[in-house]
Amino acid sequence: RAQGNTRRLKQVFSRMQSGEEVTVAYLGGSITEGYLVNSVQNYAYKTTAWLKQTFGNSKIKHINAGLSGTSSTIGLLRVEQDVLDESPDLVFVEFAVNDASDTTSKMMYESLLARILNSETAPAVVLIITVLENGYTCEDHMSAIGEAYQLPMISVNAALSSELSSGALSWADYAKDGAHPNNQGHTYIAEFIEYLFADIIVEQTVDEEMDYTTCKKFGDAYSGMN
Repeated sequence: RAQGNTRRLKQVFSRMQSGEEVTVAYLGGSITEGYLVNSVQNYAYKTTAWLKQTFGNSKIKHINAGLSGTSSTIGLLRVEQDVLDESPDLVFVEFAVNDASDTTSKMMYESLLARILNSETAPAVVLIITVLENGYTCEDHMSAIGEAYQLPMISVNAALSSELSSGALSWADYAKDGAHPNNQGHTYIAEFIEYLFADIIVEQTVDEEMDYTTCKKFGDAYSGMN
């Protein structure tokens, strides 16, 4: 996991702490949607529940904008209606097992992140990078984009691969098939997010606000797409 620039996240945590209404959105594919588990078993639901409990704030609004079989290109086409129109304060983005690695796909993903970061409510963005049983993931280019924009990132891939290779975990402990986490797998993802956030909450240092319009890895030429 990588913390990146935590200024926006800290601002969101501060508002949660003071009992303000805060909107948390999750944008991704079938893993985010919670395919093969029930509505309270997916990582998005569990993460919002943890935030409500941690900050004692029942006013945290939850939006699950996960949609099975969609890439970040589709995410870009629906982000306005499904996420940005809800004025989000914190957005998780998960497309690592749905995207391709050609140049256009890389730019679509970067354009999506730029679109969210530069939207009206200036939300914090956290990247969730997942992996398939066969090892497929877009981690290489997604983490490179995340670094260029100094975004907090969770590598489910890195966490799982060390556990799988040591034999501490089998793939069946995590997932119901080659892609989709079971209830325990979603708990793992939620816990990875909680560990990252717990570290950031206690840190005293405050980062400078980033100018995300100047960040670039592959380019955000598609960020205006509707």
